[in-house]
Amino acid sequence: MLSLKRKRLCFFGYLGGKQFLLKHLLNLIPMHKIYCEPFGGAATLLLNKPPSEVEVYNDKCGDLVNLFLAARDSPEKLLEKFKFLVYSRKLHDEWRKSFKNNSIKDPIERAVRLFYILRTSYAGDFNGGWQIGNKKPRSFMLEESVLKAIHERLKNVYIECDDFTRVIPRWDSPETFFYVDPPYVDTENNFYNLSYEEHCNLANLLSHAKGKWLLTYNDHPLIRRLYKGYKISRVSVAANAVKVCNEKRAKLTHLIIRNY
Repeated sequence: MLSLKRKRLCFFGYLGGKQFLLKHLLNLIPMHKIYCEPFGGAATLLLNKPPSEVEVYNDKCGDLVNLFLAARDSPEKLLEKFKFLVYSRKLHDEWRKSFKNNSIKDPIERAVRLFYILRTSYAGDFNGGWQIGNKKPRSFMLEESVLKAIHERLKNVYIECDDFTRVIPRWDSPETFFYVDPPYVDTENNFYNLSYEEHCNLANLLSHAKGKWLLTYNDHPLIRRLYKGYKISRVSVAANAVKVCNEKRAKLTHLIIRNY
């Protein structure tokens, strides 16, 4: 099994993933008993932080939740399927079409197809098209040792599929630490976006939280206004996009906001 201390765990690329912010986020985690991600996404921070006494992954997207449940509960079934995957534009396009029209019902097969689509999509964007780069085709797949390490890391994690308006109150306590990574304002996301009203509702919910929270957002006037008075850091890192040939990654500015 991989050492979680020595090598970062990455399940799949994801639009809005936080692998380039990880070192900043890890240094800001406070003491806590309960750890909760209301917008779990690719779970970059969860997979790479030290385990907490209680941990919760939540996402409103049922297909993401299904993929994490498969990794936690049925890794051997995923591995068996992964062995026969080839890196193919034709397969990517066919599976993406079947996924969007909801023709695949088996949970394991659906998990495999979502994993494949995200791993072979540009920047982990479900709608971003087939990814081409300067790596060997098999490097876009997942090593067996990595999936086993992810399985081990998720074994004691609660995995939920619910809206943030219910998850945050459900797990809130003075001993809770929330890492909150919602869809950014006025940006496109893989599976769902938040309306301005929902961004405001989130800010109101966090203002009444008993626990500590750390929030990541894009630098937008609405967010500056909603979180005025909290600690705000501005960080520019490489965008979550695959580097193609000799091109440089674009920079993206994030706000890291916290109540502690």
